[in-house]
Amino acid sequence: MINSNWFNSMFIGEVAARSLNFLWNPRMWSRRAVSSGLLLTASLYVLLPSVSRAFNVKKGPLSIEESKRLDRFTTGLLNARNDCFLNSSLQALVPIESLTTYLNQFVEALHSVDEGQVFELERLAPLHANLIKLLHELQSLIVKPQTVSAKNIVKTLEDTLRRKMSSDQNDAHEFTQILLETLHSEYIKLQSNIEIGSFPFEGVSSNYLMCLQCNKYSQTIHSPFLMLEVAVPGNYSEKLTDLILHSQDEIIEGYSCLYCKVNMILKNEKYLNQLPEYSQEEQSILNFLRNQILTLYINDDLPADVSFYVDHYSKNGCVTANFKSNIIKKNAVIKEPASLIVHLSRSIFNGATITRSACRVEYEQSLNLQRQVMINDAFERTEPIKYELKSVVKHTGSHVQGHYQCYRKKPDLMKERNTDTIVNRSPMIKKYSQDKFDASKIESIITGTSKRLYKRIKSLAAYPYWHISDTNVKEARTTDVLSEDKYVYILYYEKEKP
Repeated sequence: MINSNWFNSMFIGEVAARSLNFLWNPRMWSRRAVSSGLLLTASLYVLLPSVSRAFNVKKGPLSIEESKRLDRFTTGLLNARNDCFLNSSLQALVPIESLTTYLNQFVEALHSVDEGQVFELERLAPLHANLIKLLHELQSLIVKPQTVSAKNIVKTLEDTLRRKMSSDQNDAHEFTQILLETLHSEYIKLQSNIEIGSFPFEGVSSNYLMCLQCNKYSQTIHSPFLMLEVAVPGNYSEKLTDLILHSQDEIIEGYSCLYCKVNMILKNEKYLNQLPEYSQEEQSILNFLRNQILTLYINDDLPADVSFYVDHYSKNGCVTANFKSNIIKKNAVIKEPASLIVHLSRSIFNGATITRSACRVEYEQSLNLQRQVMINDAFERTEPIKYELKSVVKHTGSHVQGHYQCYRKKPDLMKERNTDTIVNRSPMIKKYSQDKFDASKIESIITGTSKRLYKRIKSLAAYPYWHISDTNVKEARTTDVLSEDKYVYILYYEKEKP
């Protein structure tokens, strides 16, 4: 369920602007001079970022910074209040190819129906429609800095959940969870109206127990998930793969295994077979247990009279109430999502306060996981899954305040050897207009073919990521991204193509 209370709560967000410090020497300055100086200094503090961008030393004053390279800039997002949490979360979605492909199916559906049906589809999936427009702007290749606003995404979520988003500090994980759940709810509605593929973030995990005494299993519960939650300990460092593995396996001591207790009873009764005959009720219960033992789960539900008999059995020193065993609680992925989002929960409660774990989480560009193959709700084998890193959301600051930034993978740009033409081999969101829907509004995706020969762009090879902090965009090396082990908060991986 969506936690709508998130809109009225205070979470991590941007740190307040730095205060200005001034020195006042009464012997040297009059009060009026100091006031004028303060006003001038404060004005420069506010205006300097804008002036510095407009003024380029090489090109002269008020010139616009441009680049011939299509991989140098990308569009930033305006921070109108404490919006770094949502800006970084939305930027992280931009390079997810499976999301682009999925949303393009929605665009194609809009172009295949009449205007009345278009209105109905947008009414069913307003977040899809507005996310498409925003991602189209964020994916567009540009040669000079530009900024857009995510206000339509915020308004859509507010209208859908009927809650106002707090202007205070908020949490990127909470926002991402609500965004995904709202998209998924719209996806379910769309399935009965249009042909649309799988939701790219939906996976399925199986939760079951295994007794270490008898090696029998519990009944398996299959649960869909949109984000993988991983708790970060207070250690100095951990590997991401180890944290994921530990989150899937948990040993529970002192468990009362039903199969073990029933097996004990039947073995004891076989030993006591020479004793006088049982009552008709006890004989009926024992026959029932003999018939069920082969298919019994360690946590099966038995009829009330049988369950009471098993729990209170005590004969010849065999007391089921005293039997305890250790079990493993397993949470295994049985259907992997096309795009895996991993949230690193850094909150640590020490019994009195909640602090932020500064554990260095080592993560790689490639994430190797295992999918568990289940047949008839029983574990059969594991199969490898490989994911590629696409985005990282980092958080600096404390548990109660801080700043969010995003590292985002650049598109797959190549140069054609013969003409030096730039070719974008990454899928892009197809454009459509809300006012007029026709085939001419679809923006074609430029893809390379095996017949063409391409060469790598040196700058993109050296700086394959953008480092985005609201409107501020810089290029980043892979080592820059992977060195954020102390501050990494959300990781965005995509399943590698075979």
